[in-house]
Amino acid sequence: MKEECILAHDVGTTSDKAILVNLSGEIVSSAQENYDVQYPKPTWAEQSVETLWRAVCKTTRETLKKAGVSPEDVCGISFSAQFPSTILLDKEGKPLRPCIIWLDGRAESQAEWLQRTLGIEFIYERTGQVVCSKSVISRILWLKENEPTIFNKASKIIDLKDYIEYRLTGNFVTDWSCASQSAFFDIRRKEWVEELCETIELSVDKLPELHSSIDVIGEITDEGAKEIGLKKGTPVIAGGGDNACVAVGAGSTREGGTHLCVSTSAWIGVSSEKFILDPKKRLFTICHIDPRKWLYNVGIDTAGNCLSWFINELGEGIIRRARERGVSPYRELDIEAEDADAGSMDLFFVPYLFGGRASVLDSDIRGGFIGLTLNHKRSHMARAILEGIAYHFRWLVEALETLGFKIEKLNMVGGGALSKIWSQIFADVISRPVDLLKYPLESGALGAAYTTAVGLKIIRDIEEVDDLVPKKMRITPNPANLTRYNRMYERFKALCLALTKFYQAT
Repeated sequence: MKEECILAHDVGTTSDKAILVNLSGEIVSSAQENYDVQYPKPTWAEQSVETLWRAVCKTTRETLKKAGVSPEDVCGISFSAQFPSTILLDKEGKPLRPCIIWLDGRAESQAEWLQRTLGIEFIYERTGQVVCSKSVISRILWLKENEPTIFNKASKIIDLKDYIEYRLTGNFVTDWSCASQSAFFDIRRKEWVEELCETIELSVDKLPELHSSIDVIGEITDEGAKEIGLKKGTPVIAGGGDNACVAVGAGSTREGGTHLCVSTSAWIGVSSEKFILDPKKRLFTICHIDPRKWLYNVGIDTAGNCLSWFINELGEGIIRRARERGVSPYRELDIEAEDADAGSMDLFFVPYLFGGRASVLDSDIRGGFIGLTLNHKRSHMARAILEGIAYHFRWLVEALETLGFKIEKLNMVGGGALSKIWSQIFADVISRPVDLLKYPLESGALGAAYTTAVGLKIIRDIEEVDDLVPKKMRITPNPANLTRYNRMYERFKALCLALTKFYQAT
């Protein structure tokens, strides 16, 4: 028998990544399967539930095969996943429609009705969430009003991670972190808010059973084992939403620990045992993987996808040179951005390509380049994108610090952490050291693996993980860029506030 391993998945927006981790915390093997997001209408974003399930099954088998590991050697499994997603299941547990994913913002009028009817303050006080078009509670109202036949057939309403775990165990459960972003979960009492459910005429019986992220929520059934390729009876640990799991995989679980994840979307998360409500409602508060803590998140929906948009729509030369050199188009974009000086010759990129949140709350704001001249080259545009997202995050760091958090450094993970220039820009703009980790792309899955280890009592306490996560290097701010970026940042804020008024008036 080989050494026992933990299997963990990060079911992301555009791919599922599976990793096999030994009990020393090293990644033994991994596999990835890509898939698409469907955008049937403006502001809509959906995915096929069956496609994601097949991806999980495929990567599981590939990961075990690469490592030469038997299913009997897997001692437990858990998941990190994009959230909040909304899946309707019938009485047989079959999906009634495609999954509405976190990016979907169709329920604007329903969110406004909830704000008027219950008040933003009431919902925020109970749930830690600012109800918006992307909240699960708003989507449920949208489904009731626009797809009543389908909605009335629904026996269960469940998140994406929890659907995958249902396929494995037959149990309808969710963890506190995923429940946190529904906007009808009591963030302190760890229970569904019946008043909110009653307001939208939702039976609590349709909601999954609640658990801590480190709970064992069941074992893999015979049917689940046959589909995914694992042993019947393998323990399944609840796991969590990607934000929560990344905090663990980034090694930032202790009090005040801060991580910056730059991927398709991007966010900053701060771990704390203190419960805080932001008077300006900039924070999205969720339950931590550590049952004693909360995780305070602020972010942006469009980060890495700003780069992919630029490459696909305006970067024909970038793609061609990347092919010629045998490198990723993102690496070629970095090379191009390095040709431009800090500040991109006074060119700004406003990164809200799918609306704003956090510091810029107006979901109607849109992105764009501001300040283009005939002297600007594509290299300036490439660097301006990287800088625009960094300006936004300096805004968020300042917001967190006004609430009493002290941000001393950032553990950076996600695809953005592979970019040396972007990591340096973040350090320069935010004026904080940025620590890069050994496994920046696997932080979500690695967080789920460490969560499994705690759930199985292989690791005694979540906080021990901070010492186990392997580090790579530290990037310190470049003093030569400080004055320039301070000036550009203040202008960026003024620009965004002006654009907010402009879009509100149109």
